[in-house]
Amino acid sequence: MTEIIAILLAGRLLTTAGRPDAIMPAVAAIVGLHFFGLIRAFQSWRFAVVGAVMVLLALLSFALPASVIVGPAGAQFRARAAFVGLGCALCLWGGIASIVVGTWRRLDSTA
Repeated sequence: MTEIIAILLAGRLLTTAGRPDAIMPAVAAIVGLHFFGLIRAFQSWRFAVVGAVMVLLALLSFALPASVIVGPAGAQFRARAAFVGLGCALCLWGGIASIVVGTWRRLDSTA
C-alpha cells in the first residue's frame, strides 16, 4: 500500500513541479526500493540485486536528456523513459531467468 501511495504522490508532485519527465525514474526507484523488503520474506539476495539495479537505472537516467528530436519530421523520442523502462524490464527478466531455466529443465527431465 505504501508503494502505491508513494507512486501516486511522486506523480502528483513531479507533475505540479513541471517535471513529468522525472515520473518514470521516480516510479522505477520506488519499485526498486520495494524489492529490498522482499529479501527477508523470501530469503533471497536476488531481490537486493534487482532492487539495486532498478534504483541505479533511475538515477543514471538523469544523465540522459528527457527527450530528443529525431528524424526529418521532428518526432520526439523519450530517451529517459525508454532507458528506464527497457532497463527495468531487462533487470526483471534477468532476475527470474535462472528460475525459469531451472524449471524448464526439471519439466523436461520428467517428460
